[in-house]
Amino acid sequence: MQKVVLVILSVVLLTAFGLSAWACEDPPGGGDEVPPPSSITVSITSPADGSTVSGTTTISVSVTSTNDIAVTSVELYIDDTLKTTMTASPYDYQWDTTAAAEGDHTMYAKANIEGMDPVTSSLVNVTVQNQAGGGGSSEPPVVKIN
Repeated sequence: MQKVVLVILSVVLLTAFGLSAWACEDPPGGGDEVPPPSSITVSITSPADGSTVSGTTTISVSVTSTNDIAVTSVELYIDDTLKTTMTASPYDYQWDTTAAAEGDHTMYAKANIEGMDPVTSSLVNVTVQNQAGGGGSSEPPVVKIN
């Protein structure tokens, strides 16, 4: 009888503090471990870090979790400027690099997840090279024939 009262009291106290009721008793499955919180990973899978891009480039973002989560949106930033907010998978964005300056750019993604703080990917560095030869000049080449 004392064990039943102790268990009920424990459940009431744990519930009052927002903890799992089975954390003090045997969890489902018979082990002694409390399940870990969801581990969420956000990454830009394409283009690869350090790559050179041109024309229209697909930027792909992956959001993975060890538990079921509700991703409400994924934001994509290029050079710290929000370019798009995507609300459904696949999280792909078509970037017209011809509208970007030649040279180095950074990008990252941020996943907004129901009931949690946003999770941000690592930075991905790319080089935009739309000019032939990468010289960055808008002057046409000069050809001399002797």
